[in-house]
Parts: sequence; C-alpha cells; structure tokens
Amino acid sequence: MSYEHLRGVMGGTPHTTTGQPMTAHWGIPDPAAVAGTPEQIEKAFRDAYLMLDRRISLFLNLPLQALDNLAIKKEIDNIGRQ
Repeated sequence: MSYEHLRGVMGGTPHTTTGQPMTAHWGIPDPAAVAGTPEQIEKAFRDAYLMLDRRISLFLNLPLQALDNLAIKKEIDNIGRQ
C-alpha cells in the first residue's frame, strides 16, 4: 500500500508521482493461523489490527516534505521493526 493510496482511502487527494515507488515490508503474525479459544483468536486479530494501525499512523505522520528519499526509506523500515 502506498502513501498515495492511503491518502485516497483516508479521504485526501492522492498525489501522482513519477519514478520508482518506495516499498517496505511490515510483517505481522498471521492472526488467521492462530488456534485456540475464541478469546485467543479474537486477541490475535485485535493485536494484528493494532500493530497495523500504529504503523500506518506513524507513516502518515512522517514529515515527508522535510526528508530526502534515503531518510524516508530508513523511517519506513524502522516503522516495520516497531
């Protein structure tokens, strides 16, 4: 998912960009793979949601205009490690 896509989903105006898009892998444990009680399964989905929600919020709050491409890449990789 790109920043431009997220802006569109969040009701903003997507920016058009040229060049190579930047990517990062933000792996999370697969909540669908959890076996257990209904409460344990619900917790797995809640935890996955909260992890993604936090990472997306951090990403959307990056000062992108003040960072060069290398700094942006470093920041989005760091978000994935949190």
